This record gives sequence, C-alpha cells and structure tokens, in this order.
Amino acid sequence: PPPPLPLPPADAPLTFPAFALSLLPSPLPAHPALLDAATGEAVSYPAFLSQVRALVGALRSRAVPLGRGDVAFVLAPARLDVPVLYFALLAVGVVVSPANPALTAGEVARLVALSGASVAFAVSSTAAKLPAGLPTVLLDSPHFRSLLHCNQEDNASSAPRDAGAVRQSA
Repeated sequence: PPPPLPLPPADAPLTFPAFALSLLPSPLPAHPALLDAATGEAVSYPAFLSQVRALVGALRSRAVPLGRGDVAFVLAPARLDVPVLYFALLAVGVVVSPANPALTAGEVARLVALSGASVAFAVSSTAAKLPAGLPTVLLDSPHFRSLLHCNQEDNASSAPRDAGAVRQSA
C-alpha cells in the first residue's frame, strides 16, 4: 500500500477539492481522470480541472443562485459531470445533498425538505420527482453544458477555496 498522506493542519483554510487537487502530480497523469465504463467516454485531467474551474466561476458569478452554506440537492445517476459538479459546489462552500435517483417522488420531497435545499441538480429523467417550485438545473441541458465551458478571464479567482460538506441521504 502507498504511504499515508500528511493531512493539512486543521486550522488551514483549505477545502476538500483544493486538498485533493493539490495531490495531483505535475505534469498531470496521461490516463483519464474520469471514465464511463458503460460508454468508454473519458475526461482527461486537464479537461476535469478546466470544467471545475469554469463551473466554480459560474457559481461565483451567480449564474446559478448559490453561495457559501447553501444546500444543493443532487438527483442524478452516475455521469461524468457529477464529480465536476461536486468539486465545484464544495469549492464554493455549498453543502451537497446527494440522493438516489431510484427514489420515489415522495421520498425525494422528504429529503429535499430535510436538507433545506435551495436548488436542485438533476437530469431530465429525474427532474419530475423534485418538488414543484424548487429551482432546478438540468445536467443534461445545453445551459449546464455551457457552464462547464465558460471562459474565465481570471482562473485564479475560480480556485477552490471555501469549505463545503456532503450530506448523505438514502
């Protein structure tokens, strides 16, 4: 097994995404960062980092109305853009509340209420399970895809830096 990694001091203003990304070697690995085994589609490390930075920038510019301490409910199957979404949400201090897309609409409504979510991220096939009135961003929409490819003038301002959390739900 590899040797244990030293953790940063507890009082260091460092997020999980910033810490995880700081562990990447330079140059970046040649193998994919993400791989969809069902389709063979892959995302390289540079593309992953670029998409995270673009989405962080979009979140900070308020393209999606979320900020530090807000809760985002995620109701989506395993997809290549979900890790990008999680890294970006956590980087701006948003609490991520994931849910199993196989849940019923009633179960989803209960989890949304328990989490206090102010926005949801879903796909077209799961969005109907969300409570009416909850602002929803569809991961399979052109709008969301555009957020992953926004050109940020200052990528340094899009660096992951705020604390976030993941709330587990059934």
